[in-house]
Amino acid sequence: MNGTTSFAGVDWTPENGNPEITCPYCRPEPCELNHELLRDHPMSSRATEKLYMCACRSTNEPYSYERSIEKASREVWDESERLFANFFDLHHGRVCKNCCWYCRTTKEWYIQYDPVGCARTCYSQDGRCPILQTEILPQKGNVYYDRIVTRTEKGEGLFPDKVITTATKGIKLLDHPASLTICEAIIKYAKWRIIKEKTESFNFKQRWDFRNDQNFSIQLLNFRAESRDVRDLRQDLADIQEGIEVIHASDQQKAAKAKKHERRNKALDDKKCRLEKRILEIGFDGLDDLEMHHYKKWFTNEDEEKILQRLEVKKELLKDATAGEQMTF
Repeated sequence: MNGTTSFAGVDWTPENGNPEITCPYCRPEPCELNHELLRDHPMSSRATEKLYMCACRSTNEPYSYERSIEKASREVWDESERLFANFFDLHHGRVCKNCCWYCRTTKEWYIQYDPVGCARTCYSQDGRCPILQTEILPQKGNVYYDRIVTRTEKGEGLFPDKVITTATKGIKLLDHPASLTICEAIIKYAKWRIIKEKTESFNFKQRWDFRNDQNFSIQLLNFRAESRDVRDLRQDLADIQEGIEVIHASDQQKAAKAKKHERRNKALDDKKCRLEKRILEIGFDGLDDLEMHHYKKWFTNEDEEKILQRLEVKKELLKDATAGEQMTF
């Protein structure tokens, strides 16, 4: 992509006089003009796209746009724009370039609607989704869902094993708020794919590693698009009466945030204690620029007065300790 790579024991770099580029002609077959090490090794960016890297070399010929890489590449993408117009008409306008991709090998456009990706990066200019054929609401929200886990807790001694069911409610699907229109589209078109990805991913299985637990089960349900998570207290009470442990994700986040804030405050207090101890040992004149910057940032005027008082007390103690009666011989 940038003319520099290492492949087959060769450094393909401009310094070596052999930089490589993506073949602008996007031929599906190997090119005999290409270097033999690159000729039979296509680079596949997608399943249906097969691209080759071309080795380049310097020539004494003057630059000509008609024979340049810029023109060859421009022709490929101009052709893609013409084909997209046909693709747009074929689908009666219900396509969005953000959900489409162009295969340079087959010269075909493909669409894969993913509302989760639209929630992250939606570039609609007129506030309308061409795929859904509806207006994108300015109100923002998120997709919330519940997770119910059933597992066996091993007993100790005379206590038997116990089956525990935990319901974690109000889990956010998206990292950032998105239009409620897109959130509703996620539930309608991508919910089952999301459930499959979350329950079959390697990280998910590593987290819930209960392979020998016959009672283990996990469910992701109650997907909903809301501007904020609303708790159903009646349902919570009903679940508790049935022996289900109810946890709200927002409470977990608040608790984690409070612990993090507490750890930061403790770390700051430790730093202040170490700096104060150093000031009492060497005084303000012995501090370097970084320590002085931290002192001005961390300590208040009241803290400064207390430190000055302790320095004065230390100075008096040293004066008394070093003072003695003059001896005359």
